[in-house]
Amino acid sequence: MVTSIPSGTTLKLTLEQFLHHESTKPASEFWDGEVLQKAMPTGEHGTVQRLLSVVFTVFIRDHPIADGGPEIRCNFRSAAAAYSPVPDFIIVRSEKLPRGRLRGHVEGPPDIAVEILSPDDLMSRVMRKIRFYLANGVAIVWLVNPYDRTVTVWSALEPNVARTFGETATLYAGDTLPGFAVVVRDILPPSDPDDEGGDDVPAVVL
Repeated sequence: MVTSIPSGTTLKLTLEQFLHHESTKPASEFWDGEVLQKAMPTGEHGTVQRLLSVVFTVFIRDHPIADGGPEIRCNFRSAAAAYSPVPDFIIVRSEKLPRGRLRGHVEGPPDIAVEILSPDDLMSRVMRKIRFYLANGVAIVWLVNPYDRTVTVWSALEPNVARTFGETATLYAGDTLPGFAVVVRDILPPSDPDDEGGDDVPAVVL
């Protein structure tokens, strides 16, 4: 069952109608009839996605138990509501996928969903997505902040507990991806020795 989240006041569409619309850049997401466009990505956002692709590709090559990638649409359907978010990166275990590989959209929840903060993100919208993921079958959620160089992690086992890790910490995926580990700085853009966290660092809009 899909857990409902508040929808907007725009004209309602069905998920099927939404999926027949042309794609937008950045991608648009479907939230129970409301269409919302994702925030414009930055260079830092793209670097994190690229590094995630490298880290997970190397792991999956040696441990072919999952597949993943950036900007893959995930469709959540129930009799009561439908949602179609596009996480910044996902991992799905092979037993959930046709022939063990990602093809087209994912029907249902990924096992790991990653969101990457951009300066134009509304934190209330980001948190709404994270709560939705955790309530609807996503086992692990990462929120990567490339500006303060942290990753905040939630688990569906403790959905109300957020743990934030600095760049020297190591992230694990437990039983969801046994054997996986990565140091936070390995999925962040290179640090700027001249950057002391001043006004040049974009702030997330709350």
